[in-house]
Amino acid sequence: MENFKAVEFMRKTRKDLDRKYIGLSLEERVKKMQEEVENDPFWKKFLKKHRVTTTARK
Repeated sequence: MENFKAVEFMRKTRKDLDRKYIGLSLEERVKKMQEEVENDPFWKKFLKKHRVTTTARK
């Protein structure tokens, strides 16, 4: 079994997100990510089961 490389994974994820949301302000990024999570079937089920809110902090 191969070891999971968390730091490498997070760096790649951060780069991917930076490319995806290029040109957006922090507030716009948060709103877009929140909408994507709320519309994703996996996250809908997870959030409902665990009663997690997706309201961004202000």
